Amino acid sequence: AAGDSTLTEAIAEGEFLRATVTPASGALDLRGAELRFLTRRIGFHSPRGYALASNIGGFTEGAALYVSRSVSKDDLGEQEHVVTLPSPSEFESVTTPVEFRIYAFGAQFDGHKTSLSGFKLTQKTARQRPVRRAN
Repeated sequence: AAGDSTLTEAIAEGEFLRATVTPASGALDLRGAELRFLTRRIGFHSPRGYALASNIGGFTEGAALYVSRSVSKDDLGEQEHVVTLPSPSEFESVTTPVEFRIYAFGAQFDGHKTSLSGFKLTQKTARQRPVRRAN
């Protein structure tokens, strides 16, 4: 490609990193959950942007849950991405494995690598209301 690769191309060409979350028992409520992932570019021409999608919403550009800002080609350090999952009913009572795909794009030439160096999903917990004591 003459210019930097695009998210559309990354999706079409299957250029993604994958993490699957499987409910241990019962249903997961992922509404408002926090998903953090760490990426590291492996070379100067490596992808400079990342997008997150899931099998719940679909693996299309329009269904992306997150699209990062592009980093400098000189930046080879670890990048932390923090995403709050949306709250539609599809993310409530999840009983089947959820596949998250992190699409890498913005590479200058084909074949340059990137890495996923961390992945963490934290469910949002309900806030406890203070208990009033009877006098």
